[in-house]
Amino acid sequence: MIQSLCKIQVNCFKNFKYIKNICCVVTAVHKKSFACISNNDEKSETQTWPKEAVACYNKLENLVHKHNWEKYNLHNWKGESAGRHYGVCKDINIYQGSFFYSKTEKKAKAVITYGPYSEGFFGHVHGGAIATHHDEITGIVGSLLGTCVTANLNINYKSRLLIGQTTLYSGELEKVEGRKVYIKSKVTCPEEKTLYSEATAILIIINNS
Repeated sequence: MIQSLCKIQVNCFKNFKYIKNICCVVTAVHKKSFACISNNDEKSETQTWPKEAVACYNKLENLVHKHNWEKYNLHNWKGESAGRHYGVCKDINIYQGSFFYSKTEKKAKAVITYGPYSEGFFGHVHGGAIATHHDEITGIVGSLLGTCVTANLNINYKSRLLIGQTTLYSGELEKVEGRKVYIKSKVTCPEEKTLYSEATAILIIINNS
């Protein structure tokens, strides 16, 4: 089946408007439950999430209630709190998830599930999408020290990650040398038994908090 779909997508590059439909079909082969994800969760953030993602989200929420962690709110281009955490292409989520952080522990965590528009190789999450959230999670940790910019991000991919699988991102501060901030991060399954990728980052503080 995958081979026939490959031939279809190659032919469809001549007509770009059909690529979305083919990508969604390929995703359905690997994780059909993800097809329900849409842009309809304004009232309940986890309304359309897979059960595994909801369970992971609840564990992170527990850190807020019992260990003084905080939920991180993304902001739109106007600087306003976006509230929800996902990227959207038309009416389909590129990814969805939530970010949490601890000022005292200098750590951050996130639950992320990738949708069809995050696809690279058939049924697999694109490495660039994973890199984006390594940058995001290390950036959140760096922001606990002040306004930072990323100078270096080095990623090692360990295991394949399929569209629709729930991931747990974890980032933590390693050391600070002058204006340089060294942070490490990893992507695992929610139980942390499978390592999908790991990264190290160097951020530069441009304005102390």
